[in-house]
Amino acid sequence: MVDRLWWFVTGLVAGGILTVRALGRRPTARDLGRAAARTGSDVMRFAARGIRPRNRMSSTRR
Repeated sequence: MVDRLWWFVTGLVAGGILTVRALGRRPTARDLGRAAARTGSDVMRFAARGIRPRNRMSSTRR
């Protein structure tokens, strides 16, 4: 049940972010699509920072 609650909250937050980003005026499907693309890009950038090795030289030498 907690797992389902987690996905519900995650979807609610993502939907809220998309809506707020698209609300420069009455949002159209294109506005929501652009907001989704920007949000996806932000999430991928954040995830890349988390998984990037701290020192690239030490991770390539083994």
